[in-house]
Amino acid sequence: MSNGVAGEARPRRAFRVFLNLLFGAAGFLFLGGCTRASVPISTAAPPRSTSTISPIRTIRPTLAPSPTSSPPAQPTSTTGPTPSGGAAELIFGIVERIGDAYTYGPIIRYHLVDNRATEVTQGGYELLGVGMDGDRLLARRDDVLVVLDMQGTEKVVLTELLYDSPGKPAVWIPGTRSIVFLETGSAGARVVIVDEGGGERRVIRPDELSPREVMPPSASAPLVILGEPCASPAQCESAYAVEPTVLDVKPLTDRLRPVFSPGGQYLAYLYEEGDRRRLALAPADGSRQVRMGVPGDNILDYVWSPESDELLVIALVRSDYSGRWFGARQFLLTPGTWSMVELPSTETANAKGIWSLDGRQVILAGTEPAEGGYEVTLRRIDLVTRDVQILEPPLDLVRPNYVFLSYMAWRALR
Repeated sequence: MSNGVAGEARPRRAFRVFLNLLFGAAGFLFLGGCTRASVPISTAAPPRSTSTISPIRTIRPTLAPSPTSSPPAQPTSTTGPTPSGGAAELIFGIVERIGDAYTYGPIIRYHLVDNRATEVTQGGYELLGVGMDGDRLLARRDDVLVVLDMQGTEKVVLTELLYDSPGKPAVWIPGTRSIVFLETGSAGARVVIVDEGGGERRVIRPDELSPREVMPPSASAPLVILGEPCASPAQCESAYAVEPTVLDVKPLTDRLRPVFSPGGQYLAYLYEEGDRRRLALAPADGSRQVRMGVPGDNILDYVWSPESDELLVIALVRSDYSGRWFGARQFLLTPGTWSMVELPSTETANAKGIWSLDGRQVILAGTEPAEGGYEVTLRRIDLVTRDVQILEPPLDLVRPNYVFLSYMAWRALR
């Protein structure tokens, strides 16, 4: 009997063991499924697509701070100075030298944020200035001086007797609706001031001034006119300060190619040292002269900041042995403290610089050898981080002959 009970108990225990295993496995699977489902799903937002500021390539100078991780600012309309990285355009005119002659055009609008370029003119116009509202351009067509709209249409003809100047024959006075130009007259060139619509024409002391060139001004007053007497037939650079409101003219003795700061407090100008030209700063009253000792072989360009507190200087670097140029060095000079800081250098010739409207950036335009000829290059330097960006507008800036920019301006979008 005991053998019979024991014989029946063994299969029952085996069956219970089987059931325990079965439900244990099911419970494990159920709990495992609940545990997997309880893992939180990441709620992080996917990366946003943002408009990145051209260029594609970035050069970082030695010891430059790392850029911030914040996304670039998006284009916004502005009624004042453009914030760093905000909506802005570069306006520039292209010039190609063919033998002893020059071919002008096109004039380009280049949107910095969207990396979009538009031709205002296809050719035949030399860009000389941009109006205070940013919707008018000053340009020359042979001996004709005109005001263009942003579609390249001639709105006003200012003169058909524009003087054939070795430098700038006309400028738009910053912050005003007035234009100054040199006009060919019966007794030589004369200085004319006219509003952008062509009215209220005034001539500045034609009997006492023999002008040859107008220096690009940093502010509305005073202007600087270069003219006779001449150091040589090819060098008529005697400087005169002109107050356009009262038509007063005052000589600037021993000042080569001077430019007043926007506030009128300081003067930047050149002086000769052997066969080279160096740069000096001085208070506008001439009470002192500070020779800044800018390195380099010749000064290519010097431009005041919007706040008059710094001067951007571009100096050519040339080989003493071969005479070939190696590029340009850029410096920021501070009047008052008379200090100098070097920015990253570039491998360009014929360099030209401008300040952004907020004074936080500078843009450099230069010429470099390229496959098929020469190329205009554009670089933007952030003055806080010292980062250098190579701007790459979507248009061909390579020419078979030497090419450069006649004029460049930073235009805020409104």
